[in-house]
Amino acid sequence: ESAGSSYSEPAFDAYLESFQLVPSNHEANAGLERLTVELERWSTWVDTLEEVTEAAEQSVAIPLLLKAGESIKEQLNDPHRAIASYTRVVDLDPANENALDALDTLYAMVGQDADRIPVLQKLAEVVSDENRRRKTMYTAGGLHEKNGDLNEAIEAFAYVLQHGDAASESIARDAMTHLESLYTQTEHWLPL
Repeated sequence: ESAGSSYSEPAFDAYLESFQLVPSNHEANAGLERLTVELERWSTWVDTLEEVTEAAEQSVAIPLLLKAGESIKEQLNDPHRAIASYTRVVDLDPANENALDALDTLYAMVGQDADRIPVLQKLAEVVSDENRRRKTMYTAGGLHEKNGDLNEAIEAFAYVLQHGDAASESIARDAMTHLESLYTQTEHWLPL
């Protein structure tokens, strides 16, 4: 064992205690995060993040929950626990793009397509980039179609088509192809 690591454990414990007392202490947070990586104390780190966010103000809790979610996903490989962390972020800030993106990715990873749809719909509402909104709507349309929610799929694909150029964009052409199929299935045709 190196001399550095013999000092790291007590330092980790000291930073942990300081961070638990004052979660907004950036020095304790940074030190604890650095030693978490060095010592691979991910479980303790995540447990502490989740614990301190229970009583923390929203401005402190949100970034800590985002860190917890990422650590849970990447280091603990527990997508369901990560989903819970990111869901807490969305509960505090329904327009948090980072949390919504992470939830979409995690729900896709665990095959929870039905849970992805409201996340994608919210994401489409909050993103500022129109191309990203259209891609999000296209994905939501595909999930609606897969789930048999054909009218919702039509709405999503119609949005993509209406806000694009079918002559020059593959996503708009793909949306048109989906719409043609959906209109045939539902016998729902656009008026001439």
